[in-house]
Amino acid sequence: MKKLFGIIALMVVMTFAFSNVNAQIFLGKGDVQTVLGLNNAKMNADAPSLVFTYETVDSYSITVEWTTETGGKESKIIEHAIDLHRNTVVSTTVAADARKNANSPIQVTGFWLTFGATTVSGGEIPVVNIPASLYENLGGNNLGNDAVVTAVTLESSTGGLYVGSVLIPTFVL
Repeated sequence: MKKLFGIIALMVVMTFAFSNVNAQIFLGKGDVQTVLGLNNAKMNADAPSLVFTYETVDSYSITVEWTTETGGKESKIIEHAIDLHRNTVVSTTVAADARKNANSPIQVTGFWLTFGATTVSGGEIPVVNIPASLYENLGGNNLGNDAVVTAVTLESSTGGLYVGSVLIPTFVL
């Protein structure tokens, strides 16, 4: 029950984090240590130099329809596939407890992650019933004058929180 509550709490916090720049969450040391395969001594030594990033690729299928350019009774329908790449700046503060052990003066307990601005490349998510010519990633003005977006479907979303180049699979949005 505690684990379920923790996952739900993390999901709520993450929803908040991505709608508010500078939101913070705590990521426990175990999640990072497990994916990197580090023992405690190596984790304590490497913690200050670890770099976290949040990156996703969202794939959409877009349907655009228009009639004036076809010259007939049937409208023209085109399916587009677009990928939007999102990169969010993540700054990190190591959370640690002081120890009396001379070999390892600190015991890492986790990381405070602060999520900054998100940049998106690949265009923008089209909106249904908006002229398709407004979207460069759909061909812009190369479509018919009355071309309209009629459907937008998120097909997949991949990626997540990375430490270095390693995905942290236990980090769930």
